[in-house]
Amino acid sequence: MMKKYAPQALVFGFLLLALVRFGVRTGFQFGPTTREVIEQYQSQYESLHSTLEDVVSRIDGLTPVEETKLDLTLDPKPVLIAGDAERSNTSMISLSYLKTYQTPDLNGSSGVDYERQRFSISGDDFQHTIVWMGDENPMISSALESDGSDMEKMLQKTLSLEYLIVGRSREVKPSIYDENGRPTEDLPCEVFLVSLKTGEIVGQAPLLLPAAARPGGSMGPGEIVDEVIRQISVAWNNGAVIE
Repeated sequence: MMKKYAPQALVFGFLLLALVRFGVRTGFQFGPTTREVIEQYQSQYESLHSTLEDVVSRIDGLTPVEETKLDLTLDPKPVLIAGDAERSNTSMISLSYLKTYQTPDLNGSSGVDYERQRFSISGDDFQHTIVWMGDENPMISSALESDGSDMEKMLQKTLSLEYLIVGRSREVKPSIYDENGRPTEDLPCEVFLVSLKTGEIVGQAPLLLPAAARPGGSMGPGEIVDEVIRQISVAWNNGAVIE
């Protein structure tokens, strides 16, 4: 009996393989669309959005940070490895971005958001996922109807994060420039480590970025983020892995 039906099974296998390859080439949907994935995860993100709102309120009410603090009993330990999301349980974002992500049409409308650049790691999807799951998703219809598998992975990664580093700049413009019109004063900033599970601030550190990190300075966005990460790593070296 098995020999009798073997050719039929072989034909079915070839047809199935051809169908899969056809689907890959033509964009045929085998799973949920991005829109369906977003709808599936919407309720799980409501709690995260509420936590982020509380974080903004708490940090806004704090005076400038003068000393470094970190809860050394944190379990798991905060880990942020730039460019390696799989090994990281922490993301980083600017306070200014957290204030505006629910209205993405306003982001950058008044020019470059320098604070956002200073605390935004290239390739980190946290800042994108909270916008996509917000009240005003900016995605176009064709993107919403595309395959949702990658979207689901990104949403799951964001929900699995334990901590968030929130950066805040204490000044915008320097008062002293050199003869070439470049800033010469260092830029004071600060970072707060927030537990995404409780919303509590569990760490803080003052940063002093070089004058070249200011608007009009010679450092590029990537170089500035590298310097921010270096200073955080030094500040929290006993209780976190930041690199």
